[in-house]
Amino acid sequence: MKFLAIVSVVYLIYRMAVSFINLFANSRNFNAKPHSDFKKKISILVPARNEEKNLPRLLDSILAQDYQDFELLVYDDLSTDNTAEIVEEYAKKDARIKLIKGEKLPDGWLGKNHACHNLALHATGNFLFFMDADVKIGDGLFHRVVQHMHVFDVKLLSIFPKQEIVSPGEWMTVPLMNWILLSLLPIPFANLTKIPSLSAANGQFMVFNTLNYQQNMWHEQHKLEWVEDIAIMRSARKAGFRTALFPGDDNLQCRMYHGYKEAIEGFSKNINHFYGNSFVILFLSNIFVLAGSIFVWKTFGMAWFFGYIIGILAIRVFTSVASRQSLLKNLIYHPFQIISLIIISIHSFRKQKTKQLTWKDRKVSF
Repeated sequence: MKFLAIVSVVYLIYRMAVSFINLFANSRNFNAKPHSDFKKKISILVPARNEEKNLPRLLDSILAQDYQDFELLVYDDLSTDNTAEIVEEYAKKDARIKLIKGEKLPDGWLGKNHACHNLALHATGNFLFFMDADVKIGDGLFHRVVQHMHVFDVKLLSIFPKQEIVSPGEWMTVPLMNWILLSLLPIPFANLTKIPSLSAANGQFMVFNTLNYQQNMWHEQHKLEWVEDIAIMRSARKAGFRTALFPGDDNLQCRMYHGYKEAIEGFSKNINHFYGNSFVILFLSNIFVLAGSIFVWKTFGMAWFFGYIIGILAIRVFTSVASRQSLLKNLIYHPFQIISLIIISIHSFRKQKTKQLTWKDRKVSF
């Protein structure tokens, strides 16, 4: 019991330190005033499968940007709704918008990876902006990204959007992503190194130097990876390329999931990748998250127990502020989020064991 208590305290202190670092170093360089007026054509690439509800908001936000030198390519991945028709209507009004009609998914590929690969083949810009259809872009974002990648010679940049959280079910699940990321990965240190193990990314918004992408064909390299964003980031770092990751940008927003069931399904396909793709580490972490306070109380007494609880609250404060999320709601929903974390972990393990995943109405074996 004493050993478990000591490990619990050490783990808590580490997570407090990391979340504190991420709070005060969050996006400092990225949000700084541009060092130059560097501008190049960018390709905005959107894989879309049954996205009729999301596309108008995204397209309107892109067209409202002050950065005008772009092409916008949308890959209609065999949608059964009005996705294609919506893009075609926008294309009639703006020649920079183009619809790419999808083809039958070939063997050996996952849907989104194949869509992104095909988008890249049609792109003509100097930078490839891959983004999901459910994001919304704020003014000035494209300019800051291009400036940062140029000044710091970044080959791959990813941003975790500020999450739009609406329903109680979403509050029970969605904040977990930033709570895990910002308390485990020291992002400022990760951005200064090329260590593959310090890799994280968000496929909702990933930007590549086009020449580097063409030389490596990242999505083709990872065509069967469910969590292709982290896999690509890890490969880019392993190859020695400079990468960058930024969390919680106000000019990039996304409603990731709609309701509890959808969030559980979505997170269960990638939760273990936040823990080095190891279910052992994931479940050990869950044990200390669930029972750490009990280990400490039984070993060191009530004073240490209350100190441990303060540490838990401090992590929640730091990660909520850094993520631009409601601190009050995250404190209220914290117990439910921990329960959801356990459910997601179990659900993910069962999926991996049966090697069956379903996403965007596709059943895929691997």
